[in-house]
Amino acid sequence: MIKFIFFFLSFLANVIILKMMPDANLLAYINIYNMVGACGALVFFLIYAKEAFALHVQKIGVFLLIVYVLLNILVDEFWASAILYPLFLIYNDYIVTQGNVEKRQYLYRLFLIFSALPFFFFESHFEELFQTRVMLLAAILLFYVFATKAVVALRIQSTAQYVFFNYTFYYVPLLLIANMPFAPTALKLWYIFAQGGLVVYLKYLDFAARQHHTVPWYLYHLILLAAVTAPLLPAFFFFSASALGVYYAGLSGLVYSNRFIKIATL
Repeated sequence: MIKFIFFFLSFLANVIILKMMPDANLLAYINIYNMVGACGALVFFLIYAKEAFALHVQKIGVFLLIVYVLLNILVDEFWASAILYPLFLIYNDYIVTQGNVEKRQYLYRLFLIFSALPFFFFESHFEELFQTRVMLLAAILLFYVFATKAVVALRIQSTAQYVFFNYTFYYVPLLLIANMPFAPTALKLWYIFAQGGLVVYLKYLDFAARQHHTVPWYLYHLILLAAVTAPLLPAFFFFSASALGVYYAGLSGLVYSNRFIKIATL
């Protein structure tokens, strides 16, 4: 249970960054995060679902770092960081749970949690803080590139079906909600709670597919309850039948994809 709490909190730290995001960059950032994150998550998942692909884990890490350097030269540094940010998060996380650096995963998750806290206190320096966080993620990936000697495949029974339900019913609802005609305040509230609700169940699925990771049955029911009730607060202040329908359709698809994991609960 402690493993899952750290696992989830390290991803929940992203909500802090979204909450403090300047309104002028909000919609563009959300769309980049969704589209790049969806593509990256799909590619990385396929890599870690197959033993043969896992042999190239170091080459892919080096490729990401090269792309990060090139983007910082070619485009605005903030948007270069925004593009690579979800890729660094996803790839580092797979390495720290599936690779031989697993013993360091608590340190990595503590870094993700505490490095998000300065955004609360230095809101006027958001862009600098964001770029620093991404640079540190790049440095961590550089360390993993040299430290990782072997990785273990994810525990998935039917890769194609799992990919379809997992990625379609997480990213598509968030993309639709992000582009609904909400004012900035309503968009932040809806997106934060929709992402939080869907991601808590997605991370349960993600967690259950990792090596040496199990979820007690009572924790599973708490996760499901949190996911079901997540959109009620934004709906209370900014009611939207369309957003509710999209959210619960996404959650239903994620729940269905649970059947494709080999070992999910204890």
